Amino acid sequence: MQVNINLCKHCLSAVLLLIFSPLAIGAACDLNIIRVEEAPRSSALKYDVFNRDDLVKLFDIYIQRNDNDDVPCIAVVKIRPQGPTRMVNASNGQLHYRLKPLEVGSAYRNGELRLPGKNITRDQQLKFTYQILLTAGQFVAPGIYQHRLWIEVADKNKLDQLFLERRSTVFSASVAAAARISFAGTQGRSQSVDFGELSDGKQITPAPQIVIQSTGRFAMSFSSLYRGVLRHESGKARWDIPYHSILGGRVLPLSEFSTTLRYTQPTPALGLRLPLLLSVPKVGQKPAGNYRDIIRVTISPSDLIIN
Repeated sequence: MQVNINLCKHCLSAVLLLIFSPLAIGAACDLNIIRVEEAPRSSALKYDVFNRDDLVKLFDIYIQRNDNDDVPCIAVVKIRPQGPTRMVNASNGQLHYRLKPLEVGSAYRNGELRLPGKNITRDQQLKFTYQILLTAGQFVAPGIYQHRLWIEVADKNKLDQLFLERRSTVFSASVAAAARISFAGTQGRSQSVDFGELSDGKQITPAPQIVIQSTGRFAMSFSSLYRGVLRHESGKARWDIPYHSILGGRVLPLSEFSTTLRYTQPTPALGLRLPLLLSVPKVGQKPAGNYRDIIRVTISPSDLIIN
């Protein structure tokens, strides 16, 4: 401020001339979000409940500067989930995820991911990349899971740090119906069951347990190599010894070509344990030797996802 005071001989007066200089404020950068998309270089976001590895998906954000000024401008991008970091499906099932920094200088605080600032010149377009991580071991129902993210862009040079544009994007992951089967205490695909010395009314004790894990409805099919009988090592059918099999209280008529048991509910995450009871009602006058049969079990989910 400059002050001029003029005095005259005959009067006492003062004239103040005030001159103001405006504070230099940098021109605002015009930053816009062009698009947000899944990075083509990463795999599709398909979640396997039995996969032991985390699933990571890359996403790209494209920012463009549209003003004609030559002032420096640093683009800053913030990513904020709409609510807790969990995806939901049509039945309100939940699939948890995390926003994961990728570039050096990224910061993750209070559920928000802020990407490092980048210099951007006029008419330039920049790409920012971030990750979404779905942790392994989530035993969830099949379906399409979605969640909304808010993407914001600002000029770091602005003192007020106001974000210039805000845009929402919805990302999704598909979870296919899945089921698997094993014997309790093992992860093997087969197990031998020894009757020992055969006699009338002989039972397998303790009964082997079959463990089923399924995210939805499932079906199990059983077939017997010799249609529900133990066959002598000679291979002669006249020495066959019939046996009975019961799985979880349900009789398996193995004399048929194939038997299917259907279950209408998913199993717990740790699996459903079903005892397999095997017994020989009557041996009769059969020659000594080894007798055997092979039971094949297949499991398939009934709830299939159509993408």
